[in-house]
Amino acid sequence: MAKRQPRKTKPRRAKPNIRLPEVASLYDVLNSKSLKTESQIFSELSSICISKGYIHALSHIIYRDNIVVFGEKITKVDYEKIYRPDRLIRTEIAVLIGLWLQGDRSLGHPGANNIKQMVEDSDRLLTELHAAILAPAHSDFVAAFEARLTDPDTESPLGKAAAMREAIFYAAESAFTYQYLELAASRYGADDEWLIANKGFTADQASVFFAELIEWLSNSIVEKLKYLTSIDPNEWQFLEIFCFTLEEAAHFSTLDESVIKNILKAFSSPSFSRNQSYARVNSLNEANILPFVELPNGKIVFFLEYVGCEAAYSAPAYWMRLDLPYSATAAAHRGEFAERETLRLLSRAFPNGKIFRNVIFRKSKNKIAGELDVVVIHGRRAFFFQIKSKGLTEVARSGDDIQISRDFELAVQSAYNQAVSCVRHVKDGLSVEIDGISVDQEIFSGVTDFYPICVTSENYPSLSFQVAQFLKTIELRGLNKPIVLDIFTLDVITEFLRTPLYLVDYLNKRSGLFDKILSSHELNIFGMHLRSNLHVDSEINLAMIQDDFALEVDMALGVRRRGLPGADTPEGLLTRDLGNPLGRILRAADISDRPDVHLLGELLLSLSSDAWSVANRWITKAIQDARVGQGHHDVTIPITDSGVGLTVHCNSFSDFEAQSKLLGHCEVRKYIHKSDQWFGVLFDPQSEDVRLAIGRLGKWKFDPSLEAEARDLRARSAAHWVGPSGKREKVGRNQKCICGSGRKYKHCCLNAA
Repeated sequence: MAKRQPRKTKPRRAKPNIRLPEVASLYDVLNSKSLKTESQIFSELSSICISKGYIHALSHIIYRDNIVVFGEKITKVDYEKIYRPDRLIRTEIAVLIGLWLQGDRSLGHPGANNIKQMVEDSDRLLTELHAAILAPAHSDFVAAFEARLTDPDTESPLGKAAAMREAIFYAAESAFTYQYLELAASRYGADDEWLIANKGFTADQASVFFAELIEWLSNSIVEKLKYLTSIDPNEWQFLEIFCFTLEEAAHFSTLDESVIKNILKAFSSPSFSRNQSYARVNSLNEANILPFVELPNGKIVFFLEYVGCEAAYSAPAYWMRLDLPYSATAAAHRGEFAERETLRLLSRAFPNGKIFRNVIFRKSKNKIAGELDVVVIHGRRAFFFQIKSKGLTEVARSGDDIQISRDFELAVQSAYNQAVSCVRHVKDGLSVEIDGISVDQEIFSGVTDFYPICVTSENYPSLSFQVAQFLKTIELRGLNKPIVLDIFTLDVITEFLRTPLYLVDYLNKRSGLFDKILSSHELNIFGMHLRSNLHVDSEINLAMIQDDFALEVDMALGVRRRGLPGADTPEGLLTRDLGNPLGRILRAADISDRPDVHLLGELLLSLSSDAWSVANRWITKAIQDARVGQGHHDVTIPITDSGVGLTVHCNSFSDFEAQSKLLGHCEVRKYIHKSDQWFGVLFDPQSEDVRLAIGRLGKWKFDPSLEAEARDLRARSAAHWVGPSGKREKVGRNQKCICGSGRKYKHCCLNAA
């Protein structure tokens, strides 16, 4: 369970330290003989949360698990706090807030010892609650494991409601808080007139207020924490960290006070409310939708930054849905937003002419066969985006089998099916319209690989997990495995991958690992890609990607989007030095229109750091030798274990002569290594610029006309062959020839020499 969205404070020198109490592990509780029922645990939690002064224990817990403090520069160690598996996540804290709302909300301080006991009891009971929620799924797994001993075809319980309920409740958050605020104004811009008339503010104004409030609280927390360090720890009260007044809001906000009052009213739990509907864990809980609570002393408490930001993004849709005459218009606006935003995010990487919106396939003038929201074409690859504005309903979140399936069908499966049907329409040669204008199907000429990508603009908990269990895929020539993500994840991906080569490389790799990796959230997989090129050993059938891969992405986004001090790019793929020959090849591949050159770029991105260094060293030497000797120098380097390689020429020959020489060399190398792919690059030895990049693609087949030339090249180049280690090593007579023929050296290049 990825646990993100902390409140970031400004730097300070010291902080009160609230230690986690010792509680039994989830595993121990789950396997204990005294496991309680959910209702028993919920009742016990309720008794604690409505007790006098519980708000102070609640404040301690939220400070402990939700606030990150740091020095002059934020570090990985600072962020590791919010990725601990033993901290409470937002949904668990919301349970405590929701139950506290049912009490009298008294502010009296119960004393340090009572607070300590309340905190420990809350932690213990929430662990027991997790065990109780997980227990039915645990029983299903035990039964399935035993059944498989005699029946290997026993159905996996992962897709059952019990497992899904636990996965949904304890899922990673869909978005970062600032993403909700950044996108809310765009999402509801067309609804401003309705919002002003019915709520007294626009979505943009609500976003501005939440952003200003979060910034003000982050700034003021420094002084408040300093004050705590100056008094007796027995008198610490963390409540003030989360409080503000209307007067303070009017002072720090740029909005008119009347607008602020309207925002507070719309997003506040009424003082008369006791959250009566919250009777079970999955019942409607005001703590999940109303971030502000007015206290008896007149102050307003804002416990969870995440709830406020998500409400700014999601609540207006709910309000407008209740206005039946306007609901259809509002739904249309949300759909338009989702398409428009997807287009905007993709345009970060792809230039005009590569992205197409509203693509329609027609069987006849009056009959539409299929529609695509967005299409991206890059060389031989086409990415078909289907975008939905469908979230996970409350009934589904409660673990209802039928509703989970129904929601998934509407949000994901139907989008996938639509995209696949359009792949068939391309293959059938149906006529195409783009934005209402008929175009020639030549836009798909040369496309051999199709990628269905499903995007939802809603908060959809445990989306990756549900895709792995429920999505029914189709086998079709040229159809790759799907990618399913939300708009927030697409925002993060295109924030870092801003060129066609880098983005296409990721999408291709992610599609290829569709059924080989699992994760609680897509960001963990993306974080792994930024760190290690999303490399998974071919011998691994299934890998679980842990949450800590998203940690450095989280940090870098905080620097980019919130102005925190620190590194704005995770170490790995994007921090690799490009001021070298391979870097120049990548830049050439990025701007090329040729699919073979795109493929070369993707292969180079997959090189390990060691292979990257070795290849650069040999190419640099060849360039230097050509510059000094004023002649021709070349080097051939393997790229993959399957025989794909790169031949680099360095000379100042005429374009025609240089191209002919490189093409011929690549053809022979491809033939010698019986490879389906071989690449060539020509460097200018003076400027060190790439003059030409090519790829020879196609199934290997015997060619008598190349046999003699291949034999001659083996003999001439065996002693100069650069192997995977980057070294020219001697080969024994009975070892396999390093030219790649597969024969012993004494029967191959040695004999030929």
